[in-house]
Amino acid sequence: MKRVRSFFALVCALLVSLPGHAEARRGDIRWPQPSSGLALPGQTVANIRYAQPDGPELRIRTFDQQVAWQAGIAGMVFEVRRADGGAGPVTVAVEVDYSGFRNAFGGDYASRLNVVRMRDCAGVCGPPEPVAWRNDIAAGKITAELPAGPGGARFALTSMPSSDNAPAETQSGFIARSFRPCAEDPGGTNSVKTGDKCWGPESLRRMDIELPGLTGDLVLDDKTGRWYVERADGWTAELLHDAQNGDNDGEYWQVTSPQGTRFVFGANKLPGGAVTNSAWTVPVYGNHLGEPCWAESFDAAWCQQAYRWNLDHVVDRDGVAMSYFYDVEMNHYGRNNNEFNATPYTRAGYLARIEYLQRLANGVLTEPGARIIFTTEGRCATTTPCRTTRPQDWPDVPWDQACSAAPCFDRHTPVFFGSRRPAEVTMSVTGGGSWTFPA
Repeated sequence: MKRVRSFFALVCALLVSLPGHAEARRGDIRWPQPSSGLALPGQTVANIRYAQPDGPELRIRTFDQQVAWQAGIAGMVFEVRRADGGAGPVTVAVEVDYSGFRNAFGGDYASRLNVVRMRDCAGVCGPPEPVAWRNDIAAGKITAELPAGPGGARFALTSMPSSDNAPAETQSGFIARSFRPCAEDPGGTNSVKTGDKCWGPESLRRMDIELPGLTGDLVLDDKTGRWYVERADGWTAELLHDAQNGDNDGEYWQVTSPQGTRFVFGANKLPGGAVTNSAWTVPVYGNHLGEPCWAESFDAAWCQQAYRWNLDHVVDRDGVAMSYFYDVEMNHYGRNNNEFNATPYTRAGYLARIEYLQRLANGVLTEPGARIIFTTEGRCATTTPCRTTRPQDWPDVPWDQACSAAPCFDRHTPVFFGSRRPAEVTMSVTGGGSWTFPA
């Protein structure tokens, strides 16, 4: 854990000090000053407001940036304790105003903020504990529900993923759409129930989007033909085409925050050509006239469609960027109830690495200044040789559903499962050191 904190402290220092990092050089960054004071409901200490109508008196303390750097926090550290003489812990709501430092880091830092409770032990004692939080990005304020006891507890406002809201081994961001089982979509060219996927009423006009600090729906406005992010004022979305990503017409997305940061999903190739494996596809049938890939016979009326577009890269308004890469697992199934129609699809995928401290210059992403690499291992029993020829050693992997080539007997529907789990995380800085620790 100390190595992990040291790495994040180093990255934080680099982000602030590198000449090319425009976000960190803006003169309007105002970190809260160290402070300590008593607060009743509705009162404020430094940049923290006791945000509820009633409750016990609290002592709120904020710390300087040196404390945050030493803890590996790209944000701020604060402490909340019960100060009314009561013995037991209570849950209180506090509102942290981060508007003064919302531009401290690139990649739309404000949208990635969350709140965690810091462990009060030393050495390797596990990741921070998640707490419930709600981020009002437009206002630059985040509200969290915290346990407050007479002994006090330290919390962090941080962009580091929390285990509840942003699992480190998978979290990056994605857009996903769902399809209807063809067995539940009769009519058109579909006269027999099959295990395939078909277009549904919402498949073409509503998507799910998840980013740290932004979770909701992408919705198509039937009148204007434009997409928007539901219940997220100021965010815009564009469905683009012609990416080389496995989707039949190369669909991918660009979502832009109110601050001008661009999030690109599923393009599969970064500016400059690096392949990310960010678009995951599955065969989908268009059995009704007007649906994509429609044909006069059901067997011919299908094409590969993206069901999940993962975050490729993020570029803020000053050209500071970060990019994401994935590993995927493929499978086949007997399309249209025919075991000899062995058709590939993406059955699982994982975040493989993140590259930081890049810039978008002349349409190309520069070499990164730092990397995080996520290493996986097989989901088998640790005392076994971990061979797929011994499926009994894989207690939660349904190898009976795997098919690598025709014939795919008794496998007539796409099934989604993974056979890998996180093993190690390696962090490195270009021209500096690297650190590896268990996931």
